[in-house]
Amino acid sequence: MRWGTGSSQIRPRPAMPFFSQDFQEVVKSGCTACKIQDLDATIPEEDAGQLNQLVVSALQRNPSIRYVVSADGAFIEGLQSSLAAAGLSKVRVLANWGTVATEADLKTGPFVALTGQNIEYEGALLIDVALRHSEGMPITTPNDGGLPFQILTKTTLVAPAVSYNYPSDSLQQLEKLWKVG
Repeated sequence: MRWGTGSSQIRPRPAMPFFSQDFQEVVKSGCTACKIQDLDATIPEEDAGQLNQLVVSALQRNPSIRYVVSADGAFIEGLQSSLAAAGLSKVRVLANWGTVATEADLKTGPFVALTGQNIEYEGALLIDVALRHSEGMPITTPNDGGLPFQILTKTTLVAPAVSYNYPSDSLQQLEKLWKVG
């Protein structure tokens, strides 16, 4: 995966360390000339809605930054209008866990990719783990298929939604496994 040879990226430091570590590994393996600049933001700053202002300020201080990558789309809702107001039209934005608002921005603005997930299936997987535990069955590792994510782009996004129901028969598959459907 190539993030833009010689360009810089900025991303909020996520609460999810696996995202940060994986992101850094992918960038380093695909683009040795790329640099990553972390944006240190506190939870109170995020809660106060100051993250977009911090991102814009960091971009203005370092105009070589071409991409903003966020661990969670909810952190950067409204970033599109903040970038436009600051005249930062060349910056591209990617986020994990798109929200309805960031998915709408994907269709019209600097967002180039988001991930979508099937939260109904995620809830069913939690029930599955509880059922397996209560039956004394092994609980498999998250690398056996786990929760599917979709890469959403301007062309693959059908319509902004809270949850992407893919696979569309995921709940029926679990009901069959549980022998209740």
